[in-house]
Amino acid sequence: MAGGKQTPRQKMINLMYLVLMAMLALNVSSDVLNGFVMVENSIKGTTKVKFDQNNSLLGELEFYKNQNPQKAGYAFNEALVVKSSTDSLFDYIQTLKVKIAKVADGDEADVDNLKSMDNLDAASIVMLAPIHSQASKLKDWIEEYRAKILLKVPDSAKRELIRKNLTTEPTKRALAESKDWGTSYFENMPAIASITILSKIQNDIKNAESEVLYALLKSIDVGDFRVNSIKAYVVPTSTNIIVGGKYTAQLILSAEDSTKVPSFVVNGASLPANKKGLYETVCGKIGDFTINGVAQLTRGDGTISSFPFTNKYSVVAPMATVSATKMNILYAGWTNPISISVPGVPLASITATMNNGSLTRKGDEWIAIPNTSAIGGIITVTVKAKVGDREISIPSTFRVRKTPAPTASITLSSGNKFMGGKVSKFEVSRSSGLIAELEDLDIPFSVVSFDLSYYGSLGDVKTLSSKTNKFTEAQINVIERLQRNQMSVLSNIVVKGPSGQQTVNDISIISTN
Repeated sequence: MAGGKQTPRQKMINLMYLVLMAMLALNVSSDVLNGFVMVENSIKGTTKVKFDQNNSLLGELEFYKNQNPQKAGYAFNEALVVKSSTDSLFDYIQTLKVKIAKVADGDEADVDNLKSMDNLDAASIVMLAPIHSQASKLKDWIEEYRAKILLKVPDSAKRELIRKNLTTEPTKRALAESKDWGTSYFENMPAIASITILSKIQNDIKNAESEVLYALLKSIDVGDFRVNSIKAYVVPTSTNIIVGGKYTAQLILSAEDSTKVPSFVVNGASLPANKKGLYETVCGKIGDFTINGVAQLTRGDGTISSFPFTNKYSVVAPMATVSATKMNILYAGWTNPISISVPGVPLASITATMNNGSLTRKGDEWIAIPNTSAIGGIITVTVKAKVGDREISIPSTFRVRKTPAPTASITLSSGNKFMGGKVSKFEVSRSSGLIAELEDLDIPFSVVSFDLSYYGSLGDVKTLSSKTNKFTEAQINVIERLQRNQMSVLSNIVVKGPSGQQTVNDISIISTN
C-alpha cells in the first residue's frame, strides 16, 4: 500500500513471523550445536599442527641465519615480522572468543567448554555493538593482514587461496539481505557457531603464515659473484688435504683475453706453459701452507702487466662427511638417503657400516634404515676409507626419531582430496577411501582402520568401524542417509608407517545435499 501503511492482515503475518522466529531461536537443534563442537575441536587440532609446523620453519630460518647472516638474515627478519603480525591478530581473535563465552556463561566461562552453546545474543553483543563494533575492527585487521601477506607470497595460486580463505566480502545471500560481513556472520548466531567461525579464521591466518615461511625458505640463495676489474685467482680443488693426498689448484686471470695466454710464477718458479695454469704439489705433512705468485699478461704494446695472488690451504688428518640428504635426523624404519664422502678419497675407496639398523649403497648415495628400537637414541655410522696403503676409520652419530604423524584425507570420487567440512555425501560414499600423507616428506603411510560416528534417530551417538581404508557397506548406507547440513565424523583413524601404527586427525563430514 502507498505510504507504507500495513493492512491488518499484513500486521498479522508480521506478528506470526516474529513468533515463528522466536520459536526457532528457542529450539536450536542440539545435533547442530554438537556438530559445531566437533568442528571446533577438529579446527583446533589442525591449528595446533600448524603452530608446531610454523615454529619448525622459523627454527630452520634461524639456523640458516646463524650459519650465514648475510644470506639468510633478511629472510629470518621478515619471518619475525610475519610471526608478530600473525600472533597479534590470532591473540585478538582469541580475546573475542573469550568475551563471547563470558557473555553466554558468565565471568567463569571456559571457551573450550561452553555451556550456553545456543545463546543467540552473546555474539551480537560482543561483535556488533553500535559504537565499538568488534566485527568492523576484525574485518579491517584481516584486510590489513591479508594485504601484507599477499605481498610476501610469490606463487599466484597460493595467493589466490589466501585471498579466498581470508575474504571479508559478504556472501551472496548476505548481500541480497543487505547485510555486511560482520552482521552476516554474528547476528543471531549461536555462541558456539560464532566461536567456531573465529577459530576457522585463526586457522586460516596460521595457514597464511605457513605459506610465507615456506616462501622465505625458498628465497634463500647463494647469489651471484661479479668483479669489475682484472684480478688473478687461485681456485683449489680443496683447501683441506689429507696427509699423502695431493693439493690441486687452477690459477686463472679473470676477464682474460682468449687470444693471449697469461704466464704464472708460483713460489718463485715459473709454471710450464703446457700446464695452462694447473698447479699441483704433493702434501707430505700436516699444517697450514701458502702459495704466492704472480700472473703476467703481455699487452698489445709489448709491456707486461703483473697481477699478484696468494692462497692458503691446510693439510689435515683424515675425516669423513656423513649427512642426510633430505633431513638432519634419521627416521626409524624408513629408507633415509644419506651422502658419505671423505675429502681427497674417491667414492670407490669408501665403505660404511651402521649399528642398530642397515646401511646399503645405491650408486653415489647410501640408504640408512635405523631399527625402531633405536627411536629416541643415537646410532653410529662408521666410515672406512683407503688413503694410500692405509685404511682409516671415522665414526659419525645421528639421532633417531619416530616418523611424524601424517594427515589423513578422503580421495573423493571427483579425484579431489577432502580433509573435512561441507561436501556432497555421494562424493564421499563413492570415494576410493582414506589416505594418509606427510607434507614435504615422501614417507609411505597406509590407513589400516577408522570409525564413523553419527547421530542415531534418538540423538544418541553411534559408531561403525572399518578395518581397512575403505568405507564398509554399513558406513556408506549411513553417509548416504545424511540430511542436508547433518554431520558425521571419521575418528580413531589408525595409520601404519615405518615406525609402526599411530592415530591421526579426525575428518568431519557435513552433507551439502
